[in-house]
Amino acid sequence: MASNICVSCHAPANERCHTCHKPVCGKCVVPVGSNTFCTKACAENYAKFNARYKGEGSGFVGKLVKLAVVLAILGGVALFVGAKVLKIGFCVELLKKIGM
Repeated sequence: MASNICVSCHAPANERCHTCHKPVCGKCVVPVGSNTFCTKACAENYAKFNARYKGEGSGFVGKLVKLAVVLAILGGVALFVGAKVLKIGFCVELLKKIGM
C-alpha cells in the first residue's frame, strides 16, 4: 500500500510527518519534542510557523481589535455619562432610540 511507504527510503512507514503528513519510517523520522517530521526542512517550517503565530492576538490585527474594543467601551461610557449625568440632549435621545 503506497500510503504506508516511507517517503525517504521506501521501507514500511509507521509514523506521519507532523507538517506535511507524509509517511515516514522509524529510521528516517526526524523527532523534535513530541512531534515527528519526515525531513529537517519540515521541522524547521513547523518551528517558523509556531514562532510567527505563537503570540496570536499580539500582531497588528490583534492590537487593532483590542483598540476597537477599548474605544467601544469608552464610547458607551461617554454616551451613558452624557445622557444620565450631564443630560446632553443628543445622548439622551440616542439612549432612548436604543431602548435604555
